[in-house]
Amino acid sequence: MVNSIDPLTRLHGIVSSYLSEVLGVDIGVVERLLAPPPRREYGDLGFPLMRFARSSNASADSIVESLRGKLWERGITWASPRLEAGYLNIVFDVEKLGDEVFRLLSSGWRPSMARTSRPETIVVEHTSANPIHPLHLGHARNSSLGDALARLLKARGHRVNTRFYIDDVGRQAVVASLGFRLSGVTPGELASRMGVKVDHAVGWVYAVTHNALEAVAARRRGETSKVDEALSILARLKERGDKEVFERILESVGSLEDPERLVSDMMRRYERGEEPEKSLIRGVVSAVLEGFRETLRRFGVDFDDWDWESDLLWSRLVEKIIEEARRSPFLTVHKDAIALDIPRIAREVLARDPEASSYIKLPKSLEIPPLILVRSDGTTLYTTRDLAYSVYKFRVTGADRVINVIGADQRLPQLQIRLALLGLGYRREALNMMHYDYEIVSLPGRRMSSRRGEYVTLDELLDMAKARSVREVESRNPGAIGGG
Repeated sequence: MVNSIDPLTRLHGIVSSYLSEVLGVDIGVVERLLAPPPRREYGDLGFPLMRFARSSNASADSIVESLRGKLWERGITWASPRLEAGYLNIVFDVEKLGDEVFRLLSSGWRPSMARTSRPETIVVEHTSANPIHPLHLGHARNSSLGDALARLLKARGHRVNTRFYIDDVGRQAVVASLGFRLSGVTPGELASRMGVKVDHAVGWVYAVTHNALEAVAARRRGETSKVDEALSILARLKERGDKEVFERILESVGSLEDPERLVSDMMRRYERGEEPEKSLIRGVVSAVLEGFRETLRRFGVDFDDWDWESDLLWSRLVEKIIEEARRSPFLTVHKDAIALDIPRIAREVLARDPEASSYIKLPKSLEIPPLILVRSDGTTLYTTRDLAYSVYKFRVTGADRVINVIGADQRLPQLQIRLALLGLGYRREALNMMHYDYEIVSLPGRRMSSRRGEYVTLDELLDMAKARSVREVESRNPGAIGGG
């Protein structure tokens, strides 16, 4: 059976090699610049030929003509090079390309990806959804990008390790767990009563508890409009869940002497690994992860490792980072809390390191604030824990590179973390960590919010896709599915 690279990759290789040779330019530069142009009418591949042809002995026109001849010699008749406004533009004849692919397939050819000559160990951390509700459409985008990236890197011959970061430390996990403590039911029991997956049940309890706390706090502050908003959300949530559990949570929250102090105390106790918070919160989060895994199996995504944020605290990895920060010359105080002076690190470390500056780009218009490490109440911020996790991912895997697939709204924190690592002496980690970002999923006329319990779940999307597929098959071939 014939096994080779696909026609497009073959074309890219031929064109890159030719241009590199005739222009006297490093092939890596050519490969990077030979890419789809910004506008489709320009063609399918483009290259800034005049930028390099001026220093070449050959004219741009002769280079294009010579390339056309080389492609025809190699049997590539479906790609036509042409010179336009100083650019080499290559246009594909889609029908001829399709015929070529089908001809190859019928002859036993199967596509394969060119393998790298320098395989690396690469960590891809993706999805890492807050374990307080089911996976939704935003997570579907993250999972799709992260899983596709990991598969592509594996196909290229890299050693890839995929990781899911379990964000079980902080207010959200505590609020969800408090709801179950006040209601007297377990996630599994409530899921059975509601007839839903366990992560859906936890998401409902989180939204109910959060808005109950909001209503109480707003009432005590005398903010009538916020009280009304919270009560409106609660009324909708009541109709969608277990009314008995709903009333228990509302009544219990209303009778608490100081709800916010209770939440803060639970956060501190969980960070220290104290009972009963440790068992309670771990139990609720584990139930959500059970739902995550079920959904991800349907979606065709899996992970090599699942990392608990709380383990970073209980193993003292976070404490070690904080101790290093306290000894750092870049330690400062910001908003009455200890922090790292990120602007100073950018001025005194990054700006004086040309290699680091080429890896860590600072947007000119972006004002980067200090990175707070510990709140005034003694609890850590998620960015502090991310610092420890960044070091952990490199150390536990021996990674050459770490790629974090996270939304574009995290650009500033990700940049702060890289600069903080650089300032603390973790230069290799700072230079080899990449933020692979994407824009937030938005739905026309609808705003997703976990606090309101309003989101389109990935489970719903998968159910809808399956139902539509069944209808389509039945419409084309009645009885095909029912008949097995």
